[in-house]
Amino acid sequence: MRNPFFIVGLMSTVALGCGAVKSTYHLTQAEQAVTQAEGAEAPDYAAFEWTMTHEYILKAREEWSNAAFGEAEALAKTAAEWAVKAEEAAMKGQRYNQSENMGEIVPEEIDVNEPQPPDPFLENEERLELLDIDVDEEEE
Repeated sequence: MRNPFFIVGLMSTVALGCGAVKSTYHLTQAEQAVTQAEGAEAPDYAAFEWTMTHEYILKAREEWSNAAFGEAEALAKTAAEWAVKAEEAAMKGQRYNQSENMGEIVPEEIDVNEPQPPDPFLENEERLELLDIDVDEEEE
């Protein structure tokens, strides 16, 4: 049988390696979420959420570089959550900004008491014949 110290050493090496892999995975996921939030213009439209995202990802990187993989993983998860919030807030901010410019597209109000010009479609009897509408029946 093998030396028990060898097995314990192997198991502890594997356990330490798993922590580094998990934290690296979560840090990568957080980096992707941060990139998506930045693409949604989160720094411009969601300043608070973006600041929280940015600070958490910086702290996660720092902890990862100091080999504090458990803390780095937790901070990376929090950074990813804030990145999603920042992206959602940025999208809402963009929609709100676009809705402010809708005044140019919305038609003006029409006064119903004011006489309206006649409908050009109903003026021409040839068009009414195409629709199989009898003009005399409509007048009664």
